[in-house]
Amino acid sequence: MNNYYMTNHSKVVNPRDILFIDGERTYPMGSDNSRRWMELSIIDGTGASVFHDYFYPGVEIGYRFSKKGLTDELLMFKPTFESRWLDIKHHLKGKHIVAWAMHLEKAHFPEELAFCPRLHCAQERFSPLVGDYSIYYGNYRSIGMWDAFDMLGLPQPPGHRHRAATDTMAMLMIWNWLEETQISNLLLSSRPGNGPIHYN
Repeated sequence: MNNYYMTNHSKVVNPRDILFIDGERTYPMGSDNSRRWMELSIIDGTGASVFHDYFYPGVEIGYRFSKKGLTDELLMFKPTFESRWLDIKHHLKGKHIVAWAMHLEKAHFPEELAFCPRLHCAQERFSPLVGDYSIYYGNYRSIGMWDAFDMLGLPQPPGHRHRAATDTMAMLMIWNWLEETQISNLLLSSRPGNGPIHYN
């Protein structure tokens, strides 16, 4: 897996301090009509798993998510998200956090991840490259993560699409592509005597 450093105005962030997150939640269900956690995956910028677990959502999900491999049999004896929150927060605190649609993802976490120094939206970074610009809304049409992945022709990571563990790895692959193709890197690689940029 690529090992890169996020840079901005000469400030360097170690790839192990950049975490990619994705969660699977139910549709609005139960007496409170809320979306309930079923799975969370966190990997760092090297592709190493930092946290992965399944959660009991507190309601029966039947066959609604069986295409993803998420079933009552898998989840019924798992801990709740709330019971694991302090451990999850320990992993996230002080890190740069990347999610595909950060404005949506952070809403499902306590404190909306306000204890992290920086939140990054991969969708906002990718969409201007291919999305149509809307004069009315003043921004670009949002691109779905797997649509972006397929546009780039990247090799499929192991696992089910739209499962947290698979999605975080796909997101990292897209992010690596964005890092490799950003203008500063392309200009550097085009200078005389410089070959293509390689990541260890």
